[in-house]
Amino acid sequence: MAPQETVILRMRSVSMRYAAGSEVLHDIDLLLKAGSFHFLVGPSGAGKTSLLRVIALTVPVSRGTITLFGRDAVALGEAERARLRRRIGVVFQDFRLLGHLSVFDNVALPLRINRVPEAVVARRVTELLDWIGLRDRTRLPPPRLSVGERQLVTIARAVITRPDLLLADEPLSNLDNRRAERLMHLFVELHRRGTTVLLATHDKGLLEHHRFPILEMDSGRLRSGSLIGPLAAAG
Repeated sequence: MAPQETVILRMRSVSMRYAAGSEVLHDIDLLLKAGSFHFLVGPSGAGKTSLLRVIALTVPVSRGTITLFGRDAVALGEAERARLRRRIGVVFQDFRLLGHLSVFDNVALPLRINRVPEAVVARRVTELLDWIGLRDRTRLPPPRLSVGERQLVTIARAVITRPDLLLADEPLSNLDNRRAERLMHLFVELHRRGTTVLLATHDKGLLEHHRFPILEMDSGRLRSGSLIGPLAAAG
């Protein structure tokens, strides 16, 4: 993990458009320090998902600069960008699970890409799937799971490497209250261990219960929003 107070992400005047369409992000300025936790809020269509995709290096920007883990992410070649992405865990709204692989193998994939020994892979994946309540689903392919179960697998895959940066796009939206609370505990614990977390949500109860700084998006623009609670200064 990066040391506390290290800036792991700095975006300056970043704008983005899909193909030849109009811009969906406008002049985004954002700084995230190592070990910080921020909620990302805003109405549907405000640009939250697009911002997370830009940070995850899955879509290019049309202008502006992004420094990620000390590297100029805009100028990097694809191989270097892929190496940076290994330090990022992403919870996608559309899951992006591999339908031909089992639950176990979907979660294990990031570890195997990082060439973690198979004995360690087996132990860590089994422990995590047990903890989130999918012990009896490990050999099933994602199409045979419920929507909530697929959400859990997506979360497990994103956190299994204990990433330096976790980007979560409405990660609790398909879960019942008990499971949502358990998974939020996992995100907070990762944060306490040094992971930087940026979590997009519409859940006002979540914002009230966990008093982390809030970043607000509106019409493709980012503003600080309400920095609340004792951890506000860390953001």
